Amino acid sequence: MGNAHWSARPRWDERNGYPHNESALVEIFQGAFAPAAGAQPDLVFLPMVCGWGASWQHSAADPAPRLGYLALAQSPWRSQRGPWDEERRLVGKNWPERMVVMSTEVPAHQAEWDGSAPYAKLHANPDTKKDWPTHSAAHGMTIPYHSDPPPLIVAEKRAALASFVGSCSKEPGDRLRCQLVDECLAVSAKGECVFISDDEEVGQQVYSGSTFALMPWTDTMNRKDLFGALMQGSIPVIFDNTTFVDYWPFAPLQQFAVQVPPSAWTASGGVLQYLRNLPANEVSRLLASVQRVRHRFYLPRAASLHKGGDAVDVIVRTIAEHFRGVLGIHAWHGGLPELP
Repeated sequence: MGNAHWSARPRWDERNGYPHNESALVEIFQGAFAPAAGAQPDLVFLPMVCGWGASWQHSAADPAPRLGYLALAQSPWRSQRGPWDEERRLVGKNWPERMVVMSTEVPAHQAEWDGSAPYAKLHANPDTKKDWPTHSAAHGMTIPYHSDPPPLIVAEKRAALASFVGSCSKEPGDRLRCQLVDECLAVSAKGECVFISDDEEVGQQVYSGSTFALMPWTDTMNRKDLFGALMQGSIPVIFDNTTFVDYWPFAPLQQFAVQVPPSAWTASGGVLQYLRNLPANEVSRLLASVQRVRHRFYLPRAASLHKGGDAVDVIVRTIAEHFRGVLGIHAWHGGLPELP
């Protein structure tokens, strides 16, 4: 695997709003996947600072890829707020013909619930076309957020039923989060649910003491905290079905996450009662599944933390199989989706 003319390496800091450390990915690609000097790579990664155009000159020392190219979009694709300024100059230009763009959500969706309807309204962002210019044909891949390394051992017996790190407002999409805040606070005194405002600086260790981690949507469907909870061995609790589909290359979330149906949101006892009612053997099965697959969702923040079988391995192998047209057991998905 190669990297197109990677020279400028801007310092990455999560506080700048970028969810991914592109320089760390480059270092992992170079250290773990690069072919011998001068050999033709299967894939070439296009860093943001280098551009995504196909105008560079390949040479004997820098041959074109055998399969195709991949790049990283730091914004959820077609998110409401639009691309970052650095991305705006890339998304409207011509790209290589065989291209996969990775992002935290492809495409971005929003959800709303009025507090009583038996369903949530889920929709892509239709008004973002003006902010996301016309692009070359390409495919997209939803990838995890970074997280801290998973501990070798996590406890199965935990003091709290659930944890929720979040907040609520009067925005239309926040009704479910407000309900979860209320439910959690109502039983927090006896330690059944741990609530922490997302205004506080907390690490993923907050999930180490709870069996379940509540993961309602925010301004997009996929949450960064989902991966920290997985690393700590907590079972994700999801309230939509788009997230399940997005992460199929890493593992089917249906096997180790709980999807709470809308009928339970308004039932007596709400979401927490739904979790209390799950059979003990089902909870044990889910906890064991989380332990088994969490490493596949681990996206390291630094190259030194990369280990075989983590999310970087899954990403590279999936994209290579996509270009080869041999996605195996995942072939029923029809490969990676085209970017909208």
